[in-house]
Amino acid sequence: MNGLLLDTAGSFRATEEQVLAEVIPNPRIQSSTYQPIQNAELLNMLDKVANSHGLELSNPTFGIDRKGQRMFGVYEVEGKNHLDDKVKLMMGVRNSFDMSCSAGVCFGSKVFVCSNLCFSGYANESGISGMASHRHTLNIYSTLYDRLHSSLSQVDKFRHYQELFFGKLEKKHIGNNGGSSLIIDAARNGVINKTKILDVANEWQLQHRGPENVAEEARYHPEFADRTAYNLFNAFTECSKGIQAKNPVEANSRSIKLTEYFHSQFMN
Repeated sequence: MNGLLLDTAGSFRATEEQVLAEVIPNPRIQSSTYQPIQNAELLNMLDKVANSHGLELSNPTFGIDRKGQRMFGVYEVEGKNHLDDKVKLMMGVRNSFDMSCSAGVCFGSKVFVCSNLCFSGYANESGISGMASHRHTLNIYSTLYDRLHSSLSQVDKFRHYQELFFGKLEKKHIGNNGGSSLIIDAARNGVINKTKILDVANEWQLQHRGPENVAEEARYHPEFADRTAYNLFNAFTECSKGIQAKNPVEANSRSIKLTEYFHSQFMN
């Protein structure tokens, strides 16, 4: 359930020092309606607001795109894991100097921040929104600062909801047949492509029966052997890794659908 930083062609991983060193390449692009915030200003703002809410950010991973004109990154949030460290809180950030996107920050148990600028935090039916962003206008610093404060004030509420959500999935025994039925129903509801039904079903069965060959040994995780809704959820996410690499926008959409589907099945 860790957050992901997914690169596309033309982007590359970067150190924090490289990200902070990137500045607006051409001040003449600024105008009365376009005032991009520097990477250093945005990251300092995130650090300051996070600290004010008792959030410690660590292990950042950054990427740069378009010759430094776009920045994206993911942090881990210390001390906010839940379900015995099975679910980790993450924080994502993005910025640009080329009018391609607004500056923004998001949080979630899984964030999606990539160089094609698909950017999504967490929002669920309980009303929690995990994203704060603002266009690069004259008042971006003060407005984004206030929005970030408002968003991060919901972190504990979000964590509590996640504990309830994944805790309920972990305790819900569904059996082999129940899991197979849910996989088919999920495909009917557009959560997965119908061509992926067998992939998820095979992943679900593998974790229960154990590996039968060397290839399966690499994918086997005995902690997912119990026939619970939580382990079925992980079977879905395990099978989504391929599409994350090939089509991150579609992967993000399906991740949201998957969470919504499990919410509808087990939280009502």
